[in-house]
Amino acid sequence: MTNEPQPDMTWSELIGTEGDARISEMQQRFVSLAGLDQGAREQQAESMIRAEYTLEDEPLADFTEARLRSWMGIAGDNLSQAQSVANAYDKAFERVPGGMAMHHAALVQTVARDRFTPEDMDVLYELVPRHVENVPRASQEAVEHSIGTQRLTAGTMSSGSKPWWKFW
Repeated sequence: MTNEPQPDMTWSELIGTEGDARISEMQQRFVSLAGLDQGAREQQAESMIRAEYTLEDEPLADFTEARLRSWMGIAGDNLSQAQSVANAYDKAFERVPGGMAMHHAALVQTVARDRFTPEDMDVLYELVPRHVENVPRASQEAVEHSIGTQRLTAGTMSSGSKPWWKFW
């Protein structure tokens, strides 16, 4: 007999709440979660996770984005509080089935890559570093600008140097 927490379906029902209202409600829930002791925080986080992962993929991606944005909002006011909530979530994922944990890691990376700016990624790195450390942080525009600048400056030579093709 396992002693796993029951899913907190009131958590996953937040998917029916629209955008900013969902993020605000999540922030309130996470702030109260942060007030619990470590063991209770992890147990409640696991209950929230189990409910969250009853959602289908597309709503789950939207829910994950809102969760990450709510953590970022908390981090703007109190980084250590946001980190304690993110750490509780991370610890709780160590107790869920492996498939769920792997789905979580892939989903966080995908959502972070597709829906967040490089500036947002810096904040997320402070909260969930092992999930976002391999997500590119430079915007596509910055990369394209860098490549364009390199091409423009590659043809310039310092005085006295030979062109690359004159190797003799």
